[in-house]
Formats: sequence, C-alpha cells, structure tokens
Amino acid sequence: MAVHVPELTDYKEELPLKGLFGLQCTDAKILENESTGRKSLMLQFVVIDGQTDANGNPTLERRVSEFLTLNGFANMKDQGKFCLRTLHDTLAIFDVQTGKGGVFDEQDFIGKQISATIGEGHDALGDPIEKIKKFRPFIGDAGVV
Repeated sequence: MAVHVPELTDYKEELPLKGLFGLQCTDAKILENESTGRKSLMLQFVVIDGQTDANGNPTLERRVSEFLTLNGFANMKDQGKFCLRTLHDTLAIFDVQTGKGGVFDEQDFIGKQISATIGEGHDALGDPIEKIKKFRPFIGDAGVV
C-alpha cells in the first residue's frame, strides 16, 4: 500500500542554527538532577532576528535552550570555574541583579532580548544540536546578518 504525504515533497530539514541571532527569553526554570542534586537554570529562547539556515529555512520563531549550572562548582575543578564564570557573565549581560548571598530570580530573564552566537554542539547521544556559544547585548536588525 502506498502512502501519500504531500508535505514531504518540499520538506527541507532544519539544520542547527549557526551565526549571530537575536533571541528573546520565553521561559526560565530551575531544574534539579535527582541523582546528583546538581541544579541548573534552563533558559528557553525564541529567535526574533537572524538569517535563514544553510538549507534556506527561515529561522524566526525557532526555539533554542541554554542550561547553566547553579551549584557544585567546587566539585568540578576547572570546569566549575568555567561554569561559574559563564553564569556570572550571563547574569550581567541580561542585567539580572543578584542579592546578598548570590540570590536572583530566574523570572527576571523572561521577556529580555539578547543577541547570541549560536554554533553546533552535541547532545548526550552525540547528535548535533544548537549550542549558544556567547551572549551579547541585543544588537537588533542592523547588527544581525
């Protein structure tokens, strides 16, 4: 029996994003790994500015996530220093204020616009995924090409 799926005729696979994109944070949640107790901040974004991908697919409204480590830095040696610096720099770029003892509200990220360099990373299975390489202050239409 033949199956007809007309949408497959013009389907182009969405390739992982690469380049400079404007993003808006749509969600922020604190997650905890049940087995290790390690906490992370999950930031979810929607692309609001940027070019098409290598297959010519539009990138607007595409979604990308970033995870930032929130505890256990001392147990991670050099990687812990990198994770702490990344968290610190991200809070500064997003202008999220920290209070006494390093307290901040993850909801302060939501709605903020940022520019980000996105490249290819790999998930736990080795499959390619979008990886935010660096956050920058939002540039807008003129700065994202």
